[in-house]
Amino acid sequence: SLKKRLAAEIIVASESPSVMPSNSPSSSPTDSPTITASYSPSNSHPPTNLPSQSPTSSFAPTTLPSTNPTYGEFETTFYAIGDVPYNSLEKIQLRQRMINLPQDGEFLIHVGDIRSGQDTKAPCELEEYQQVHNTLRLSKVPVFIIPGDNE
Repeated sequence: SLKKRLAAEIIVASESPSVMPSNSPSSSPTDSPTITASYSPSNSHPPTNLPSQSPTSSFAPTTLPSTNPTYGEFETTFYAIGDVPYNSLEKIQLRQRMINLPQDGEFLIHVGDIRSGQDTKAPCELEEYQQVHNTLRLSKVPVFIIPGDNE
């Protein structure tokens, strides 16, 4: 009879583990994977594993980091220096670095401290700042200076 056959199929199905993928998550671990993730985005753009070539209309971030970073118009090359020149030798070295600085960078940033913080009683002389200014002007790329705690 149909009733006995259905009962037999249910018993057989319950005795053997399911290897079919599930479309809905379960509350306890199973041997079968789910086909779709349980994540349901609040907008129409689901997360991606790779960066898009053009921005989406959504401002929602992706859930995974990019495996292939975007290059090209977003790439910026710049040079950064700091804590120089503290002495006469470093003044000479800074001058040479500015003269030989490659032009592939978009700018140079000096992150501060053109004088040492060791001698806190030494006065800040305008001439010292003018010398560093003149040295940094030797750069072939624009220079930005951020004052440090020793200025």
